Amino acid sequence: MLTSALFAPKSALQNFWRNKGLSIFAVSVMFVVLMMTGVSLILGHSFNQSIDSLKGKAKTISIFIADTTPLVNVANLQNQLRSDPRVQSVTFVDKASALAKYKQDPSIPPDMITNLEGYNPLPASLDVDVKNINDLDAIANGVKNLPLLDKQGPTNYRKAVIDRVVVFSRFIAAAGIVILISLTGVAIFIIMMSIRTAVYVRHQEIEVMKLVGATDWFVRGPFLLEGMLAGVIASLAAVVVIAIGYQPFVDKVRNAVPFLPVSYDAAFLGEICLILALVGIGLGAAGSYLGVRRFLQT
Repeated sequence: MLTSALFAPKSALQNFWRNKGLSIFAVSVMFVVLMMTGVSLILGHSFNQSIDSLKGKAKTISIFIADTTPLVNVANLQNQLRSDPRVQSVTFVDKASALAKYKQDPSIPPDMITNLEGYNPLPASLDVDVKNINDLDAIANGVKNLPLLDKQGPTNYRKAVIDRVVVFSRFIAAAGIVILISLTGVAIFIIMMSIRTAVYVRHQEIEVMKLVGATDWFVRGPFLLEGMLAGVIASLAAVVVIAIGYQPFVDKVRNAVPFLPVSYDAAFLGEICLILALVGIGLGAAGSYLGVRRFLQT
């Protein structure tokens, strides 16, 4: 029993080394696929960070107050909104705070900020954070005709923009799933074909093993371990490259697009490393299993 148990890993290592050309090819293909998977996960995570930030901003509607409105009326409206079960919080932003926030916005051109020296055209506002982004439309329509609001624009609510944010977030999620499924299919196919080639090279040896009574799993074991070994090597290489390149990637995105809220996430990097390791081993095992099964059935 011990001899049988040691046969599979020993044979897998021997075959992996003996067929160095095929082994290097399989590892290279899996490395490329795993790298593409890792890059896709990082891009998806970065997009999700941006989308989450946009959703967070989109869930907050600013109700602009006319400059002539008494503070007691503003306080009454604030209390009324706070009592609404759809509302998470309500914050009063005075004119000075609104101007300071405007000047800190990186998307505002510097010359526009310079033109505001000594002049504050921005109204005070009530920033309403809703629990569900779908409630924004009802709340905006409920307050837009109040007499105490600024006549130039009662709120900053833009229904078309909110709808686009929701649709775009759904599109990114669906696209990420499609890409990962496609890459997985390609990887399994390539590994399966490389293992089939290795099986064909050793078909006489396998036929002898079957003639002397070897079970299918006894024959299949070394190939499964060989594929898993290729997956481990490819995943380790991909993990090293991803771990080294993640921080520089985030820095470049920040420098190129400073207003996007992309940040380095060490916890997510750890998750990527674990995912790539498991995917590499799984792809190697699945490709090997499928490659050997067809030969054993014939």
